[in-house]
Amino acid sequence: MVLWASDYRDADLTHAATALDMPMLPSATGMWLAAPQKPGTLPGVEIIEVVDETGVSSFEQIHKSIFTDSGQPTEAAAHFATAGALLSANARAFVVHLDGQPAACAMAVCTGREAGIYWVGTRRSTRRRGLGEIATRAAVIAAFELGADIVVLQATEMAVSVYRRIGFTPFATYLRHLVA
Repeated sequence: MVLWASDYRDADLTHAATALDMPMLPSATGMWLAAPQKPGTLPGVEIIEVVDETGVSSFEQIHKSIFTDSGQPTEAAAHFATAGALLSANARAFVVHLDGQPAACAMAVCTGREAGIYWVGTRRSTRRRGLGEIATRAAVIAAFELGADIVVLQATEMAVSVYRRIGFTPFATYLRHLVA
């Protein structure tokens, strides 16, 4: 389990986690966006909305590939890359295909007037081509179509510049501790 604590509200929680010698994981940057952005595209790229089991399987396979490449168990994908999550009425998910092959994905979940972008991922072999950005832009547009007034996400250090390019603005740093 991972304990998330924001830098602006949870100093006491962070202090307690540190005092208990909970290992610290890389931090995440909380970011927000209040206006839809333009979609992205590139030659040889197709954005496919996840609307059936084929799309669910593609989304899952991208994340299993990412987990395998990073030495993490692929079973974790079973917690979010499911038909129940990806095909939910308040969610929209997308798989970006490069030359006909699933390469990147992202999903939006809307809860009232707010939406979150989750599980953005790009296969290692297709990184640094803007495919994660294209998937994220599709999910952001869908979030606003679902009725969101604001869209938020938590970015890894590697992705902050990509999200800034889309128009997201940082609002917090989340310190994360591993709970044994």
